[in-house]
Amino acid sequence: MAKDKFVNDLAPPLVSILIPTHNRPDYLEIALNSALEQSYENIEIIISDNGDDALSQERVAPYLKRHPNITYYRKQGTTAIENFQKCLELSRGEYINYLMDDDVFHPEKIKRMMYYYLAYPKTGLVTSSRQLIDEHGQHLPALPGTEKLFPIDTVVTGQSFGNLMLSNGSNLIGEPTTVLVRRADVGEVFGTFSGRHYIVLSDIATWLSILATRDCIYISEPLSYFRIHANQDQRGNTIKIMASIEWFGLFFDAHKNQLFLQDRTEFLSLLAGKMAAFSNHIAVNHIEIRNGNYNLDDIYGVIKKGYQILLGTIMDMNADGNSLIDFFENHDHRLIHKWMHYFEIYDRHFSKFRNKPLSLIEFGVWQGGSLQMWKNYFGSQATIYGVDIDSRCATLGEENITIIIGDQEDRNFLLGIKNSLPKFDIIIDDGGHTMTQQIITFEEIYEHLKDGGVYLCEDVHTSYWPGFGGGYRNSQTFIEYSKRLIDQLNAWYSQEAGFAVDEFTRNAFSMHYYDSIIVIEKRIMKPPNNRMRGTPSFPLNPSEQKVLDKG
Repeated sequence: MAKDKFVNDLAPPLVSILIPTHNRPDYLEIALNSALEQSYENIEIIISDNGDDALSQERVAPYLKRHPNITYYRKQGTTAIENFQKCLELSRGEYINYLMDDDVFHPEKIKRMMYYYLAYPKTGLVTSSRQLIDEHGQHLPALPGTEKLFPIDTVVTGQSFGNLMLSNGSNLIGEPTTVLVRRADVGEVFGTFSGRHYIVLSDIATWLSILATRDCIYISEPLSYFRIHANQDQRGNTIKIMASIEWFGLFFDAHKNQLFLQDRTEFLSLLAGKMAAFSNHIAVNHIEIRNGNYNLDDIYGVIKKGYQILLGTIMDMNADGNSLIDFFENHDHRLIHKWMHYFEIYDRHFSKFRNKPLSLIEFGVWQGGSLQMWKNYFGSQATIYGVDIDSRCATLGEENITIIIGDQEDRNFLLGIKNSLPKFDIIIDDGGHTMTQQIITFEEIYEHLKDGGVYLCEDVHTSYWPGFGGGYRNSQTFIEYSKRLIDQLNAWYSQEAGFAVDEFTRNAFSMHYYDSIIVIEKRIMKPPNNRMRGTPSFPLNPSEQKVLDKG
């Protein structure tokens, strides 16, 4: 199948091979040659060099003359993370594969992996076993965590692979050299999982982020060679402790957001073992850690949080830090204005949508900060629309965020939204807060909410403010309007003429009232029915017996 696709598609997808390098001209040339020897026909090679001298540049120069598909970039003094990221920024390929400057590719690596992507387009990751080599390129025996996992090429579900990696605390997928991935699935910054950027475990964070929604294909043959040598900077105790701290971050976030390790009992059992091992490591190395260059606050934080969860002090993983509040308080975002008690309500009703395909519309853009907050909270699969009457807001769109300019009080404008956009999972009314705006927006847009979706109207305290058309017990306020919806929610039981089941009764599952917020959960409802089961303790009257006879 895939072979035919290569033939029929005159230009197979472009694959970018990304080589960040630092002061290793000899190894770099070996790595570069392994990239050039790939049998796959459509590749580009990006080299980003942050070396202290020009030796690597001199080594690469002859190749640049012979191979127009090589891009070389040099900026002395940048960090390893910045150098790594620069490769990604310069890439043009639909697929990317990092090649660390001391590693080597098998000549068939890209072709073998692209075969599976083209044959199984829903695949999220393609990886393989890897062969360890020494500084001279001689084969080494596998180390724990690098052994071949399967004897034949195998499809592995994302959930099982992610759970296994987090349980073992081991990168079973492989280092950046090992994995071919879609550029779009990586996002703008390599190393992000559940809204948090990881440094030491950037590759694992990326793999987990993709495995949360897609499966992996594992090729049994070693298609890359991972070099073990004395000049690597990942062998010391400092890096090990930093990695342990990041493993805990992945572990906590995976369970909190129900991406992996969903079972609470299993999670706590694993956590107990990990906390014991980490505490023991700290105790054994306490002198070095006390006198060394360690971030003790990070160590304290992991120990405190882990034992609080184990001992029940934190019963809910979200209780120790709502990620919406974290974004609000700590990130360099556009301006946001929120009542602080809203964040718990948002998280309570919106958390089930996180890291899944999602369509959200918010009326009221203002400075654009809340749209960025939703983008961060819901993840890269979210499509977010912001509506505002202020034409200046048109400049606030960005990736995954679309701005629509119009008046939420204009029914024709709202009709245009319904006619041009698919239904939404979440509708948020944080617009002008007048009674007319809130009522008209609900009447026109609620029907465009998906089954299972959430409608949230905030700042409904304006129902008590005359300046917004409100007033206590004023029949024209949104609060009073919503009270009539409570009656319709229960209209199934009406025995009065003029009070009947309507469309809202048939598709509203629940209504929640909070300080300044009303939440309506939509669900297709069937007429309620009741039954009796069991053995009567006392004689039943005829009507009760009739219900029991129905089963």
